[in-house]
Amino acid sequence: NLKSKIQNPRCHHARARHRLEDCRVRYCYNDFLLHSSLESKIQNPKSKIPGAVMRVLGIDPGTATTGYGIVEGKGSRLRYIAHGAITTPAGQSFSTRLKTIFEEVSRLIQQHAPDAVAIEKIYFSQNVTTGIAVAQARGVIALAAELAGKPIGEFSPLEVKNAVVGYGKATKQQVQEMVKILLTLDARPKPDDAADALALAICQVHAGKLRKIQGE
Repeated sequence: NLKSKIQNPRCHHARARHRLEDCRVRYCYNDFLLHSSLESKIQNPKSKIPGAVMRVLGIDPGTATTGYGIVEGKGSRLRYIAHGAITTPAGQSFSTRLKTIFEEVSRLIQQHAPDAVAIEKIYFSQNVTTGIAVAQARGVIALAAELAGKPIGEFSPLEVKNAVVGYGKATKQQVQEMVKILLTLDARPKPDDAADALALAICQVHAGKLRKIQGE
């Protein structure tokens, strides 16, 4: 075994880093259990949360698939409401796809009456074309929220990971697993876009007062 580690030190270091990340995630979750009321929520996950709560519609924008997730809560106390995805056929014109996204987001806002809408900040990396398309989808989502009078919160991937996992370098799978745990779901939410949207909603609930996302 020592010989194989010497022959392929990269594999050994990669496994060590992976174990370290898993340990960090488990530590963050255990610390969360110790300093929150999650244990009582797990015993009765469908019970109403006492006091003033915030209901948030999280949205992960995309042209082909826009994920959404609705969560309500106060601080570390969370309650799952719904999640899903808005899909548009590839054969449709771009303007038609944007119209569908706008109409469906408007319908979700009317149906679930959130106190706020949370959207992920986008960053242009290598694929600028994809980034522009996502930005345009994000624009019609923001328009739907503005027309409905809903404040919009923007969060970076780092902020979402820190809020949900407690570790800024967490993997997508680790974030999805924590979303499942925090919302007491039977399985990781699907599709991935919806899981990301739920994570955004959790992030806004943890952020607290609406004035914090209005830049006041």
